[in-house]
Amino acid sequence: MRITQNSIFTNFQTALQNIQERRFREQQKLSTGKDILSLADDPKRVREIKDFTNKISKNEIILSNLSNTYNELAAVNENVDSMITIVGNIKQLLVDSTQIGTSKSLATIGTNVKGLLEDLVKLANSTYKDKYLFSGTQTTSSSIVPAPPETDNNPFEIVSDAPTPSNPSGLRVSFKGNMNDRTVHKDSTTTEVINLKANELFGTNGEQFFQAIVDIYNLMSYQNGLPRPDNQGYTNTESIQINDAHKRIMTFFDKLTFANSVNGSRLNRIDTIKEQLTEEIIRLKDFRSSEEDADIARTSLELKKDEIALTYTLQIGSNLVSRTLFDFLT
Repeated sequence: MRITQNSIFTNFQTALQNIQERRFREQQKLSTGKDILSLADDPKRVREIKDFTNKISKNEIILSNLSNTYNELAAVNENVDSMITIVGNIKQLLVDSTQIGTSKSLATIGTNVKGLLEDLVKLANSTYKDKYLFSGTQTTSSSIVPAPPETDNNPFEIVSDAPTPSNPSGLRVSFKGNMNDRTVHKDSTTTEVINLKANELFGTNGEQFFQAIVDIYNLMSYQNGLPRPDNQGYTNTESIQINDAHKRIMTFFDKLTFANSVNGSRLNRIDTIKEQLTEEIIRLKDFRSSEEDADIARTSLELKKDEIALTYTLQIGSNLVSRTLFDFLT
């Protein structure tokens, strides 16, 4: 009798435990929304889910970097647009200085040109997220080391040398960065150059076209190495120099325009890659979801069935215990 009852209780306990475990698992699936709760559930599916997750994580890192790059390129575009406007203004001042009746104001025009040169250098020192945009891979002030007569840690600086017959103001723009490429990963295997280098914008050594502007300032503000006298217009020789300066400024204008078109092409490519990568991440997440997400309707139904089975089993267990105690007492 005792052996039979023990066998009945053992079967009952096993059935009860199985129902409770199934019920608990269904509850977990409903609360987490996941069909796979542990490696033991389905090792193959767990491995596939992990692969999807790793791919998604890598793509999201690349997407974040590309988004940051896109914003940086947009900042570059805005700054170079402003440079083009400034060079256009210098070109117009150069034309104005050759007009009849302007001889009294050549020095004033020269002062305006110098102010525009200073504005241009400020734009050349522009930053995005505290990183210089046009100094190659030397993007921080700590990486810029000035050498006398340079005085600051910006990549571009207007410095004053001793005056010479060819440069009576002694002004020049010094570039302290480098011409190295900066790249960003477009995917796991390929990269894209993202920076406009100083020589692509400002000519040889990143200084050539700044010097052209200094030469224009010197022509307007000095004559024979001395400050230009009032009412003193250009000489024939200076007029030839002005024509040459105009050609150099036009070349500078065209160079900036071309560089900005290159940057615009990069901007468009990065935007296209961002869209493609975003779609790829969505697809990967959909695939992962199909592997790991629980079927809520089916899980709810299974949970309901387990709860009914649990209630029924407990009722049977109650009757079983009552009969066993009665039989034992009698």
